[in-house]
Amino acid sequence: MHVEYNSNPMHSYYFNDTLLGNIDQEKDLGVLTNSKLQWGDQIKSCISKANQIIAWVTRNLILRDKDVMLRIYKAIIRPHLEYCTQLWSPVVGHGSWASIMELEKVQRRFTRLMNDIGTLPYSQRLRINPDVAKRRGINLYCNR
Repeated sequence: MHVEYNSNPMHSYYFNDTLLGNIDQEKDLGVLTNSKLQWGDQIKSCISKANQIIAWVTRNLILRDKDVMLRIYKAIIRPHLEYCTQLWSPVVGHGSWASIMELEKVQRRFTRLMNDIGTLPYSQRLRINPDVAKRRGINLYCNR
């Protein structure tokens, strides 16, 4: 993969007299990186995986008690949303609100599944479940 940064020249690389092909993105240690060092594909991958798990929980879980659902969120869903966030986390100051809101949709969708609080507005669900609100400082951008 050729990283387009600071007019880095694009060289051809050979292995045993065979030209190695160019790729646009690479997955290393579970993180998708593209040649422009943008993390949009990584964020989409995390959201997709978390939504798949939420769908699985919805299909297979009968008891949706708040405590059970919170443990499921912490153990199964949140690790997919937070894996290597130090590297790819969208920053508010860089105009990444669309990515942040997509990540929050996952959390919003999951908290809607909880018994007794699923019908409350999202800001109240976060106040009831402070552990969910701690993820990436979400209480900074929820309605008060």
